[in-house]
Amino acid sequence: MIKIHQLEAFTDNYIFILQDTNKDKICAIDPGDANIVIEYLNENHMKLDYIFNTHHHWDHVDGNEKLKDFYGCKIYGSENDKLRIPFISDSVKHKDVLPFSDAQAFLTTGHTSGHLSYYFKNQSLLFCGDTLFSYGCGRIFDGSAEDLFNSIQWIKSLPLDTMIYCTHEYTLANLDFALSLSPNNQTLLDAKNATQSLLSQNNFTIPFQLGEQLHSNPFLNCNNLTDFVTLRKSKDNF
Repeated sequence: MIKIHQLEAFTDNYIFILQDTNKDKICAIDPGDANIVIEYLNENHMKLDYIFNTHHHWDHVDGNEKLKDFYGCKIYGSENDKLRIPFISDSVKHKDVLPFSDAQAFLTTGHTSGHLSYYFKNQSLLFCGDTLFSYGCGRIFDGSAEDLFNSIQWIKSLPLDTMIYCTHEYTLANLDFALSLSPNNQTLLDAKNATQSLLSQNNFTIPFQLGEQLHSNPFLNCNNLTDFVTLRKSKDNF
């Protein structure tokens, strides 16, 4: 059984601390800030065993060195990023099974060329980094639009009750873009009101359930590459 502890970092990042209660093991996903993680673990009398990085961007990996020095933990990241993820100890390939609960890594490239997502099938949990966001998707850096489109198509194939944990709080901005495309969409209007209410009370909008956004997230609702490219460019310029 996995328990998830969600930490805020920087201005809009999330760091996820996963606790495998069956084996008493702890994993951090995308710890961009080591101090936040150490403070939380100390307060809760925990020791870090693993780090899972989704990709190499600084706000996802800057805590690696200090956490490895502090805890001696193993650091997992994409084989494609083994020269870009600092202090990586174990490189991961598509569909590799990892030594933490039932975690399995899947390449979800597009945002970057080595991006991974971590899937926990038994609990229907997906930690997708910057591939998919609530009502949005990641910007393309050194990946490609085709890869990002295909990665999102794979996410769409997961069970509808899958809970999606992305690593940025972009929900409100993404809803504004979605509403610019469909200003009278009552589902989106209701979602914006609910999001504003959550944020005003200092609550998270993440995670979200895949099935709840399958047709309202414009990027999940896009079924061909040509339209996806146009949509992503529109979002870039929004």
